[in-house]
Amino acid sequence: MGGGEAASNPRLRLALEKARECNLPGDNIKRAIQRGTGELEGVHYEECRYEGYGHGGAAILVDCLTDNRTRTVAEVRNAFTKNGGHLGTDGSVAFLFKHCGQFLFAPGTSEDRVMEAALDAGARMSSPTRTARSRS
Repeated sequence: MGGGEAASNPRLRLALEKARECNLPGDNIKRAIQRGTGELEGVHYEECRYEGYGHGGAAILVDCLTDNRTRTVAEVRNAFTKNGGHLGTDGSVAFLFKHCGQFLFAPGTSEDRVMEAALDAGARMSSPTRTARSRS
């Protein structure tokens, strides 16, 4: 997404910075870029969405881009389990969400910074409509 030129792709620039911080060899970086741009054969990426419930029953949608669905679902399930949640079935929470925009943050961004950006953009908390039961 965004192409293989770091000058015009901020996501790639960030990934390259992180790779260099970890002393990843240049050949590995080059192959990863070629795989991501489709220059290497045999690599197919697909988007997938997982739904689940976090701590306290909070509904969560997870969008992924992967070349291995089996590995990805195992990692997502593990993340849910480690943090007191569980993976749901397709459609279990998607109906609660409406796509209004997208925020992209560097890994490790503080929760306060994320909430501040969301609130500044007009995000608000809402709950599903509940009907009151009448008592007789």
